[in-house]
Parts: sequence; structure tokens; C-alpha cells
Amino acid sequence: EKGTNIDEFVKLVSVVTGRTLTYNPTVVKNKTIKVIGTKHVHKDFVFEFLQTLFITQDLLLVPIGPPEAEIYLIEDVKASQFVRQRARFVKLEDLERYSKRAGEIISSTIKLHHIPVDKAQRALTQIIQDQRFGFVQQIEESNSLLVMNFAPRSCNFNMRSPKT
Repeated sequence: EKGTNIDEFVKLVSVVTGRTLTYNPTVVKNKTIKVIGTKHVHKDFVFEFLQTLFITQDLLLVPIGPPEAEIYLIEDVKASQFVRQRARFVKLEDLERYSKRAGEIISSTIKLHHIPVDKAQRALTQIIQDQRFGFVQQIEESNSLLVMNFAPRSCNFNMRSPKT
């Protein structure tokens, strides 16, 4: 089957979600979206479902601008440096809100209370490096880690220790 070209799909996403999207035509050249099936998606999760479809083509919807004027730039996942610079910082206590955002890159800091930062970094890095995009950075002064990855995966690393 032919599928829907990205130009048509972007227009559909914008109409269905009410969000503004923009892209460089060379990024989406020769890409199509093919969907087979009858997945029913609640209206509150349509955007997240559409993000997932973009991921199938190695495309991300990168939020640009302040929330009240936010637009989404469609970018190739392989443009990782640009995408990392645009990662949204999310407080640890707010991670759960991002658990369904398949194609959004976020970063968060994790304060460690009972484990040295170097040991935690080694453990998390082994897990994250298998996922081709994320990374973990030590912040030794505060015994914390900066974790960056796709939102659902970052949400899984909510490793808060009980406060002492």
C-alpha cells in the first residue's frame, strides 16, 4: 500500500490536535506514514499517538518556544545535537506527566542520597546507551545525575530515594 506522505500527515496532525507544526522539506523528503489497524485513541492522547507514528519514520516533534506560543519542529532523530539542545527540562516530581509522550526528549536531574554518583552513572549509562539517544551526566558537587532521553524512558528512571 502507498501510505500517506508526510506533508499530508502534518496537515492532518495540525488539524486534529490544534497544534502548529513546521519542518524543513529536506528532513521529511520521501517519507510516508503507513498505518494498518483500527486503534481507538482517546482524544486526550491523540497527539502522543501521532508522535509515536512520527517516531516510526525517525522523526521527532521538538517543542520550540514558550508554552503560550509553542510550536513543534519536525526534526530527524539523527540530528541529535540539535535535539538535545532543545530538550525540555522536567522536574523529577513532574516526570509522570510525560510518561505517555513517546517522541519528546526531556532531561531531568536526579539527586542521589544513598549511592555514589559514579556508580549510579555507570549503571544507568549501560541501560541508556542501548537506546541510541539518551545519556547520563554526573553532577559531582551535588551527588546528582542529569538524565536525558525519550520521555517515557526517562520517566522509568525516577529513582528518588527517601529523604533522610
